[in-house]
Amino acid sequence: MSLDDLFGPQEPSEPEEPRKPREPKPPREPKPPRAPRPPREPKEPQPPREPRAAREPRDPGEPRSRSTLILSIIAGILAVAVAVVVGIALTRPSGDDGTDGTAQPNPVPPAPATSSTSTPTPTAPVTTSTLTLAATGFTLQGEDGDEFTHAWADAAEPAIAALTEAFGSEPTTDVESGDSRTYAYTVYSWDGFRFADVLLSEGNKPRDQVDTPTYVGYSANEVGDVAITAEFGLSIGMSLADARELGPDSESTTAPPILRFGSDRDTFFVDGARTYGVRVTTDGTVVTDIVYRFTPPA
Repeated sequence: MSLDDLFGPQEPSEPEEPRKPREPKPPREPKPPRAPRPPREPKEPQPPREPRAAREPRDPGEPRSRSTLILSIIAGILAVAVAVVVGIALTRPSGDDGTDGTAQPNPVPPAPATSSTSTPTPTAPVTTSTLTLAATGFTLQGEDGDEFTHAWADAAEPAIAALTEAFGSEPTTDVESGDSRTYAYTVYSWDGFRFADVLLSEGNKPRDQVDTPTYVGYSANEVGDVAITAEFGLSIGMSLADARELGPDSESTTAPPILRFGSDRDTFFVDGARTYGVRVTTDGTVVTDIVYRFTPPA
């Protein structure tokens, strides 16, 4: 396949003009030849160096050169300065607070730290009821103002119920054995207070003829929320010396001593009424127990 078959008949291109031949460059003129350099004159041979003579050791008495002397002086001064600085650093006292002993600015004292918790101040137990003891019995006054009075010859059941309600707990019971001079008793105890009811058996006198049908004793000034108060200014925990200052009627010769107050009331009942004196037990230092009870004469 030819170009005419692909693109159709082609027009004949115009003949190119022949290029003109370049003109030849004129020949360069030859450089004149350089003049030859004159030959160098040979150097005269140098005489051989004489070998260095060995340096003789310096005489200690011979003075050094000036530069060596100056350097020695400077080295000595530096050595002395370093020794002085090290000596000062080693001998300088240090402060107790870990400082190097130099004057420190007075620090502003920090504000005292406040604690979020504090030790509570002990307070006396909160009492809302009172139990007041007397020669003829006791009076129990509640926080609502209601009063209950028990005479020593009264029945025990109402007194036990009133005390249980006031103290807020049921009592424990025990039996106190009797002897040839005293009756046996059923003892109802709360924490720090006890109430005793005579325990009669066959052959005993009837209750209305018993000298001590009921009695009480206590070893704490507060039981639950009930404050207990005795006569004569007595209280549990007071010192033996203070109890003696109150003027007891008598004091036992046994150790620890037992004090008695109101002994003139310890007479056999008249017309069914009973009056008791007070027996105070101590440990030789303080009052530990107070009892309202009939005590027959010795």
